[in-house]
Amino acid sequence: MNILMRIIICVFVFMLTGHYAFAQDSSQKTWPGNNINLSVDLGTGVMRGHTTYQIGGDVKYADGARDNLHFPISELKFPLDVYMASLSASAEFKERWKLIINAKKNITDAAGTMEDSDWGYWHDGADLPHDPGSTCDPDRCYPDSLDIYSESDAELEALIVDVDFRYRFFNKAFSKTRLSFFAGAGHIYEKFSYEVSDVDQWYPSYQDYFGVDLGHDEVSGKVLTYDIKYFIPYIKAGTTFAVMDRLGIEGSFAFSPYLIIKDEDNHILRDKISEGELEGYAIMFSLEGRYNFSKHWYTKLEINYMNLYAEGEQEQSIGGAHFATIDQEITSEQMTALLKAGYSF
Repeated sequence: MNILMRIIICVFVFMLTGHYAFAQDSSQKTWPGNNINLSVDLGTGVMRGHTTYQIGGDVKYADGARDNLHFPISELKFPLDVYMASLSASAEFKERWKLIINAKKNITDAAGTMEDSDWGYWHDGADLPHDPGSTCDPDRCYPDSLDIYSESDAELEALIVDVDFRYRFFNKAFSKTRLSFFAGAGHIYEKFSYEVSDVDQWYPSYQDYFGVDLGHDEVSGKVLTYDIKYFIPYIKAGTTFAVMDRLGIEGSFAFSPYLIIKDEDNHILRDKISEGELEGYAIMFSLEGRYNFSKHWYTKLEINYMNLYAEGEQEQSIGGAHFATIDQEITSEQMTALLKAGYSF
């Protein structure tokens, strides 16, 4: 039995135990003054998506020379396909103000296949080989042809911490339902650390250019590490709809107008380290369904989506010596789906 199945069973037993316990005692426990409501929940689920960086464009070399390359000339796409565990705590004050702290950590480390693509490598500023003796077809050999491509196994250590503070500015009760609206702000910190191994590399356009198939180059063992950190402040607005104080549905939209990303790529085989610092923005959506077994015990199904973009520069060094500075862009698409069980004090 794998670790995900064990956690799902534990969550299920946790919910059944809570339902039975409060069939025996459904009295509401309150915090002093009944002004603060506290909740804690634990869950597990999946994360899907990618974080991708591209380089190209303006290049400034260590000797002062400059160049302008096709963008992108290189792209590394890192997968985010792991199972996650989640722990959340919240405190609500006077049914208006609410603070939520959530942490997510991966419980599996096999993240999928990392893809590395290079365009325009054979061209690279030189004349294309369109002379009469060349095997290169002018319709197939061009500055942005996909020239080098590789796939590798990626392992991931992921940590996501979200601090969310909101204010419920509208709260209206009807005969059997309740509708509320809220707005707030928060901050997400993410750290993804990759180890990439067992590369399989080939050259899709080489035969078009030179009339020879180079085949595949395979290297076993660790070939690359990649660390990336996201600092994402955001503003948020959302609504909650509840039925009979049992079933609740919450949806929200968030926007980060300014985020910071720092990353480091260590190409072990080339003794090359590339460090970037970028600025950008993100949009986020979330949907949550909640069912209250009693006044204390509940379960949740939570879906979160984020899409972000950032641009900046990457500093490259080879053998410890500065080599060049090049334009860099990062995109990331992240989706998590979590099943949770919780207790309200």
